[in-house]
Amino acid sequence: MPYGRAVTGILIILDCMNNEKTKPETNHHPGTLPKFSTVMQICADTVSKGFAVLLSNMYDNLDEEISALADQEENNDQHIRYIEMLQRLKTQRNDVENTFNRIVLKGFDNFTHGIIESDIPKKVTPNSVKLRLVENSDHEKKLAIDHVVDQTCNIFLDQLFALNKRLAIVNGGTKLGRKNAALPSGPRHICNAFVTVLEPFDFDIEKEIDLILLFEKFVLSEVGEIYDEFNTLLSEAGILPNLLNEYGMVVDSRVTMRHRAASEASRPPYRSTPSAFQQAQSGFTPESPNRYAPGADDAYGQ
Repeated sequence: MPYGRAVTGILIILDCMNNEKTKPETNHHPGTLPKFSTVMQICADTVSKGFAVLLSNMYDNLDEEISALADQEENNDQHIRYIEMLQRLKTQRNDVENTFNRIVLKGFDNFTHGIIESDIPKKVTPNSVKLRLVENSDHEKKLAIDHVVDQTCNIFLDQLFALNKRLAIVNGGTKLGRKNAALPSGPRHICNAFVTVLEPFDFDIEKEIDLILLFEKFVLSEVGEIYDEFNTLLSEAGILPNLLNEYGMVVDSRVTMRHRAASEASRPPYRSTPSAFQQAQSGFTPESPNRYAPGADDAYGQ
């Protein structure tokens, strides 16, 4: 059974579980302090290259992954739709990768200027029946996004905690929160970037959720090295070099691997090439089952 159909019921249950009180996220901040402009530009360039490699790796695996989803369909029409989706994604690969990269960089630019954009806009239609269908699809998509964002936050808890703290120094004292879309390179920022590049394709909700979960598998589950390097660049610039986590231990970006190790042990290996971030550092550019562990958005990382 395709991923999207399998997790819809689970996501609805998780939505109920997550309807508890959470600390509200800020909707404004002063932007990057001038003295940190240079290091933030370096971070933006480095991080965007890392994500470009991860998305490229996802594309390299699309044939196998989407063909497997298509083969699970008993309905021949649905099987054909998956193959058509694959062909459309492959045809538009350059546009998808370049647009994704621009959105990632725009997130850093927005942070620099203190801009917090509204979340992904909903589709608008005048027909009341279509409107209800769109609202249902939007809700399902939101649940899927929340699911993968929560999962990523849980796996990379220490790295995101450190980024949130250090970026609060960069912008003069405002902690955005690890699940805030305005946190540059944060899980919601990156997931929203991917969902945005999918919008022109207008895939049905089941297939869009399948793609979001593939994005989790090949991109969000692999962001640890990117977050480590981001933290290292900030730390080496003198921004909280001896940061302590909630256990009173120094948050060393090169040893906070316990959550990632547990996650990687739960899924089969699929990459035999050098790590994505190592490829990014060598100069790569865009042109050249369910593991959910619910967690409240508490003070840790806020």
